[in-house]
Amino acid sequence: MNLNPLEALASLTLGLIKQGKFQAWCRIAASMLMSALVTGLGSWGIAILSGEPFLRACAIAAVAVSSILITAWTMNPACRKIPLFWPGRLERERQRMLQEENVVSKGEG
Repeated sequence: MNLNPLEALASLTLGLIKQGKFQAWCRIAASMLMSALVTGLGSWGIAILSGEPFLRACAIAAVAVSSILITAWTMNPACRKIPLFWPGRLERERQRMLQEENVVSKGEG
């Protein structure tokens, strides 16, 4: 009996596609990528336009992006059983942003 690793990988991939899990993970990745891009560029641009120094604007964008990605990860049913850890300071900032600035907007679809 010969074991072919490529055949096993193809079988696994086809199984995931048939179950819809591959598409679900592609949707998660696309959602997180676009959310990070929009949030990062938007918050960085707003910070620059409001007169923040370049590095501070980058830091503001980084905190905003991490907050959005944490929220996207924790809201997604496929990710619920996969642990994600982050500092308490970041969680406090994320909660503040969610409450005060209405950062998260869940789209229809």
